[in-house]
Amino acid sequence: GVGTANERENPWSSYVRTLPAHPVYRNLGKVATAAVLALLAALVLVVSAGVSTPLDLPLARWPRIFLALAAGGVMMGLLGTALAYLVAPKAALPLANLIYLPLAFMGGMWMPPEWLPKLVQQISPYLPSRQWMELVWPAVAGDSWRLQPWIAVFAFTVAFALLAAWAQRRDAIVR
Repeated sequence: GVGTANERENPWSSYVRTLPAHPVYRNLGKVATAAVLALLAALVLVVSAGVSTPLDLPLARWPRIFLALAAGGVMMGLLGTALAYLVAPKAALPLANLIYLPLAFMGGMWMPPEWLPKLVQQISPYLPSRQWMELVWPAVAGDSWRLQPWIAVFAFTVAFALLAAWAQRRDAIVR
């Protein structure tokens, strides 16, 4: 999202908007590119961990882990795209940090939810980051998935996609 916000100041962005490609395809391309780059970064991390520590994670779990990470990555990428079109380019990075860091903490990405402060434990189940973790944890542990987190991640993904589309149309009108 921060890169997209910065692109808005670039004259090339104005030219690209005149091309016949629908904005949805441009945004999907950006999210897909970000997802591939994130996957490559994660792959480097996993290979480094495998080489430097005893990695005890059966190969059969990796497709489920990848699927869970991809589902949440697309969801958060669309939130980033929405932010890119809602704020000024210089505000994108600080605002992204003000949104993503608390979401990561309150969603249980840094510690188990039961270790979070009581107030945060009450808010956490309603956050997109927590629903994402509800997909990742069972995939890593080899447990069964529940349907509810999939529905929640899908709903947040649709909501963020609609917000991003609205924000992009709004930005095109303003510019």
